[in-house]
Amino acid sequence: MVGDSASPGPVLESSKSGLDGHDLCGNVNLVREANVQRREEEIKGRQRERLEKKHRLWQIVQESAAARKDELRESRFAKSAAKARQSRLRELENDYKDRCREVKIVARQQDWLIRATESVLKTVERHRKEDEVQGEVVRDYQHTRRSFLNERAKVRRRRQERLDTRERRRAVSVEGRDALRQRRELSRVHTLRELVETERAQRMDEFANAMDSGIIPRFLSLLPGPEDCQEVSVLGVESSAGELEKGGSILQEDYEVTKASSPTVAMAVMRERLESSLRDKEMMRERMRLLEEELALCKVKKRSYRADAHRLKEDVETLRARAACLGEETSSNVEEVKYWQKTAEEANRHINEMSKSFTHEVRLLQRALECARGGGKQQFKLTESADLVERLGRAVLQRDDAYRDKIRLGAKVREFRQQLMALQSERNSLALKLNSAARQIDTLKESNRLLMNGSMLQEGTVVVVKDGDRIGQKKAQGRVEDVALGTASALEAGTVVLDDDDFEVELRAFEQRYMMLGEGSEGAEQLTTKLHAECKMLRRDVARCKEEAESLRADLTRWRDLAEDRLAEVLDLEAKVTSLNETIEEQKAHLEAAAAAAVGESEQELRKRDSVEARETRELAKSLTRSVTDKWLRQGEEECTSLYRGVQEINTGETVEVSVVERRVEGGEGSSTYEVMATVDGVTYTITVDPQYYQDCPPEDKSWISEVVTLLGLIDDGEGGSKRLVVPEPGGSAELEGGVSVTVYQYTPTVFYVTAYDGDSGAVGATTLDLAAEAIDTSSLSSCDAAQWVLSHLELSRETDQNTIRLALSHAPPVVVEGMTIGGNGTAGVLDVASCSAWFQARLQLPGFTPDNWSDRVAKKCFDWAINPDAVSLCLWQREDGTLKAFKHTRESEKKATVAERLPKAIHSGRVKEFAAFYKRTPTACTRENISDVVMFTVVRGDILRDGPMLMLNSIYAPMTTHDRGWPDNVRKEFTEEFQRFISASVEAANLAKGTTVLYIPVDDLSDVDAASRDKDLVQRLESCLIHW
Repeated sequence: MVGDSASPGPVLESSKSGLDGHDLCGNVNLVREANVQRREEEIKGRQRERLEKKHRLWQIVQESAAARKDELRESRFAKSAAKARQSRLRELENDYKDRCREVKIVARQQDWLIRATESVLKTVERHRKEDEVQGEVVRDYQHTRRSFLNERAKVRRRRQERLDTRERRRAVSVEGRDALRQRRELSRVHTLRELVETERAQRMDEFANAMDSGIIPRFLSLLPGPEDCQEVSVLGVESSAGELEKGGSILQEDYEVTKASSPTVAMAVMRERLESSLRDKEMMRERMRLLEEELALCKVKKRSYRADAHRLKEDVETLRARAACLGEETSSNVEEVKYWQKTAEEANRHINEMSKSFTHEVRLLQRALECARGGGKQQFKLTESADLVERLGRAVLQRDDAYRDKIRLGAKVREFRQQLMALQSERNSLALKLNSAARQIDTLKESNRLLMNGSMLQEGTVVVVKDGDRIGQKKAQGRVEDVALGTASALEAGTVVLDDDDFEVELRAFEQRYMMLGEGSEGAEQLTTKLHAECKMLRRDVARCKEEAESLRADLTRWRDLAEDRLAEVLDLEAKVTSLNETIEEQKAHLEAAAAAAVGESEQELRKRDSVEARETRELAKSLTRSVTDKWLRQGEEECTSLYRGVQEINTGETVEVSVVERRVEGGEGSSTYEVMATVDGVTYTITVDPQYYQDCPPEDKSWISEVVTLLGLIDDGEGGSKRLVVPEPGGSAELEGGVSVTVYQYTPTVFYVTAYDGDSGAVGATTLDLAAEAIDTSSLSSCDAAQWVLSHLELSRETDQNTIRLALSHAPPVVVEGMTIGGNGTAGVLDVASCSAWFQARLQLPGFTPDNWSDRVAKKCFDWAINPDAVSLCLWQREDGTLKAFKHTRESEKKATVAERLPKAIHSGRVKEFAAFYKRTPTACTRENISDVVMFTVVRGDILRDGPMLMLNSIYAPMTTHDRGWPDNVRKEFTEEFQRFISASVEAANLAKGTTVLYIPVDDLSDVDAASRDKDLVQRLESCLIHW
């Protein structure tokens, strides 16, 4: 209203200026109405413009909404079409990848099988060649050994001839001396008779003259009486009146001499008898020396017979092992033939299935051709054509697989033929070996018979047999080498390997065959005819393979019969060897009886010898024993090696000559025995030792010799006064004051050997304790209790240089604990063998283990490991027969060993599935109190070769490589790819060795699928594994 009242102001003023006051009021109303109408029209116009504007905007919005709907509809249709096209392409691509993957997997499985078979065949061939080389070495060694035996027989024969010649010369000289002595005695007797006759005639003449002259009483007073004969001496020997009277009586009987004869004659006779007694004594001494020489010869012959019997026994064992190997090879060949027969049956069944599928596809092809010519319905022509193409492709691929199988089967058949020839050649060589062994046994029987009759082998017999054997063996070896070359050439000619490039070539060939469909019915008919011809060829090949399998089965049966015949011959040879051993034992008993009789006859004379002769005899016996030992070593220089020799005083007080000898046994690689010989007073004692029991040293490390030589001792063996050589086991051990480890060894109930070692300062000490000298009786105690008694009464003291520990018995007042006397400073916690065995048995959680499987040998080994401060690890496992086996390491041996040698071969090779392991936390000797704290143990189960490394790689190293540890992305990516490839190859190789195919799957966290799908590295690893499959 304010606007309305204010707006007509100018109009009113203008009207006032042009009009007069009369018409002023009417003009104002007109102007007001005109203004109102004008204003209403302006408002209506503005409203119409506003409505038109809104209508145009609404039309624009509707047009844009329709356009957007059209665009959205078009985009949705395009997206659905693209998605359908992509899904179809993806399905086609997946189908093609599946087909390619199946083909590649089958091809690679076949290639793996072929490679594994080839590697097995190569390994068998290599082992066979190694056996041939080893057999040749054994034959050369046997030839050398026989030559050595022939030479030794010749030496013995020459020595016997020299002895016989010397004996004949001695007999001739003795006969000459006897004849000369008889002549001298006869001449002396004649002289004495003449003297007696002359003197008697003279005295008779004097007596007659005296009778004639009458002076008989005076003559009788001048005759010598018994008192005059007491002062007569001959050669410085005083004679008694009784001896003169005896001599007079003998002269009176033999020479008719009266008591009134001259005493000179009696003295001469006594002198002769004394000289004859001295000569008899010299003859008895010479006879004693001859008996000693004969006894030494008997001992040498006995040892020679024993060595021959041992060698014959080893030859029989070798032949028996050969026969067992031949039986195992025959069994393996039979199993392999069965396997290939089963494979041939599967191939025949596969060919029949392929033939049925091929017939069905040919019918489909004919139906498709009819549809193409217009004879059938046309609505499903595209689908049937696609199915037909797919089935045809599969048929072609199956046909190619069957062809490759046929080629591989042909190669296997050729290989089996060549193996058959190789086995035949081995059979011939074995026959030659058996014949040569029989000839050798006959030769040895003849040599034994000749030795028993006092003669030797003829020269050249063994050499001729050996030459013939070598000729046959060279021929057999030539045939084996020809067969091996043929096998290698057949493998190179018949092996088919299909890699990726070959697969691409085969795929191109398949595409060319597919293009034949464009040529119409003629191309399909040609393809059908070609496939029929190939099926017929495959059937003929399968029939031929069956025939060859039957022939191989017949040959194997014939070989089994031949092996049984050879085994019977070996048993006959063994019986002959047994009879020969019995003959040798009889001869040995005869020789021993003769030697005992000779010794019995000579014992009485030996007691009469003085101390000088006894000492000379002992020196001679020592030199003879040493020479026999040297000869024995030289005799076995092909088999024995002297490792140590020296003279020392052993722990039981005797001074002996000690020798350590290594004897190599035939028939195995690295099989040796070690013997320790001790010679004292002409007697040799022998003991066999095992290096693994001492300081855990392998045989190559000779440090065990010092420990064995240090612990030697001689103890009584029974009531006959004989002795035997021993290396005692530890009777007890303890850690005394100052951290000193003390070990006690017991020889007799009263003799002990004690060693001490201080690990901190390196001081050592050792002493021999004789409780009998201390007037201490421990005979009522057991071995372990006696050792603990000694440990409880030991006193330790150090020398000035602090590197030597002195050991002595203390005299503390004893107390009685459970029937055993223990001193006041005793150690009640000393570990013994019984408590150590109980502790280990309680922790052996092995399947099938019982206390009956625990042996004294294992108990000693565990006890040695427990009381040794330098011991580190101990492994216990069960063999197939249930017995326990132990393997231990010290710190020194573990430093020298490689990674593979820290576990025994039986464990790291995979033959042992479960074993118990014991480890020492600190280098301390175990006692009853600290053994549970010092030793930790565990039981390992499962396949160590496959499960152990794979578990460690997947659970420890794989997460470390996949997670972000601050590495650069390119380094981590490349390392992860190589690591995954290594694990995949390791899994496949470990399972392929067991005859199974296992594909590797990465161990990753796939619980969150969305997060895993966004992880590009994980997706790439999975794709790599898929491509590897």
